[in-house]
Amino acid sequence: MLPALSPFTPQDGEDFVWRHVEKTIRTPAGMWRQLTPATNLALDPHTREVMIKAVPPPSHSRYPSNSEAQILAHLSSPELRQHPENHTIPVMSIIECERATFLVQARWGGWWFGDAPCSIRFWAGVQAVQLLEGLAFMHERGIIHGDIYTCNIVCNFNARRTRPAPCRVFEEFKKSGNYRVAFIDFGQAMQFDLDSSSNGLGSSFSHGFNDRSDAHLQMRLPHTDIRAAPPHPRIEMPTPRPIRGPPDEFRAPEIDNCTTYDPFAADVFSVARLLLDLDPPLEIPAEYQALLEDMTNVDPRARPSARRTLERLQAISKIRSADWV
Repeated sequence: MLPALSPFTPQDGEDFVWRHVEKTIRTPAGMWRQLTPATNLALDPHTREVMIKAVPPPSHSRYPSNSEAQILAHLSSPELRQHPENHTIPVMSIIECERATFLVQARWGGWWFGDAPCSIRFWAGVQAVQLLEGLAFMHERGIIHGDIYTCNIVCNFNARRTRPAPCRVFEEFKKSGNYRVAFIDFGQAMQFDLDSSSNGLGSSFSHGFNDRSDAHLQMRLPHTDIRAAPPHPRIEMPTPRPIRGPPDEFRAPEIDNCTTYDPFAADVFSVARLLLDLDPPLEIPAEYQALLEDMTNVDPRARPSARRTLERLQAISKIRSADWV
């Protein structure tokens, strides 16, 4: 089966990913072990690998309109799925049952630590651009991910490997122009109404909402240009520290240190740390380092928005591309 020409909108006769299988002995656990109590591998009717994730149904959630299933259903709607900046993992179907909702998602590949460091061309011109496009796309629709780190980012290349060493086929794939990156695991995601004038968030809501109607929480925004807007919507979420979320090295310090925090700025912080974790170049030019420093500023109000970060990255790369090798 040939890989999908457009991995975010695969056709029935196309595989979700590009594949590479090393000629090695399989581990005793095999390839089809259960990943977590709530996540399993399966095959769809076209014999493609899918992930089936069990999540609480909206009716069992304290905030039905902000459940993982509802947010992914919105991001996977026909209108948004076709958008070139939508870097959400393809959701093939959502099966609603009485006690659980099952998300059937395309299975993409993760990262293997030990791969060769990225070239600056790939790191800045491909990987960083796609991550920031996807983040800006979500943020401009009022959606924060809330759990951005290495394990929640996948790409459309799935390699069966048994050792942490550079993979020649993957290195060639990164240069092919077919590489795509996607966000997964929206269990901590939330959707805010950016049009509301009442975004001061009450402490009665553990994730930052006071009690409002579902219609208010389930806002829908068209694609808008927010370059003239403030760096981030002034939305604050009360702590204490989330039960789950990104590990310490990816988590914005204000989440643990402040009474309230801006979840949009926290996402920007996490993406900067992510870029330094995904096999970065051995030497990062000063302009990019300055951008990363701004994204991880200890003052969240000083961090650029995802859209502004993307525009600044592209401006730097336009100047630096002549030096790329």
